[in-house]
Amino acid sequence: MAKGTIVTNVKDALAVGSNIMESATNEIVWLLPPELLVFSVHFGLPEKSKTLIEKGGRVRGVFHISPPFIELARVLLDIGENLRNVEHYEGVFFLVADKKQSISSMHLHTEDLALDDEIVAFWSEDPNYADYLLSNFEPAWKRGVDAQERIRELLELR
Repeated sequence: MAKGTIVTNVKDALAVGSNIMESATNEIVWLLPPELLVFSVHFGLPEKSKTLIEKGGRVRGVFHISPPFIELARVLLDIGENLRNVEHYEGVFFLVADKKQSISSMHLHTEDLALDDEIVAFWSEDPNYADYLLSNFEPAWKRGVDAQERIRELLELR
C-alpha cells in the first residue's frame, strides 16, 4: 500500500490540491466533479494552473460539462487548460501532479456539497500510486469529448 495521509473534509482536500498544484513543474491531470471545481475557483486553483501553463507546463482535466457549468469550463479553457467532457461521472475525484503527487477519493456525494463536508481522500507522494491514478485517467481522457465541442452541443440545445 502506498504511504500517504488521509484527508477528511472538502476544505482540506482543496488546500492539499492547491499545494500539489503549486509544486507542479510539468503537468497536472485531474478528474473532478463540477461542484468541486466551483470551490476550486474560490480557492484560486485556476490561477495555479495558469501559472504552470505560462511556464510551459500543461493541465488536462475531465469533468461532466452540463448547462450550469458551461461558464466554468470556459474560464478553464481561457487560461489554457485542456478539457474533456465525460457523461457518466461516478463520484470519484483525483488530481495528479508530475506523475508523483496526488490526492484522490473513493466516492464523493456531490449533491449539496459543502466545504465542511466530511470525505475520505488520500494524499500521496508515491509515484506508483500516481501511475495507478493515471491508468484510470487516460481511458477517461480518451473516451471524453472535447470541451469546446460539448459546449457547442449544449448551446445548440437551448
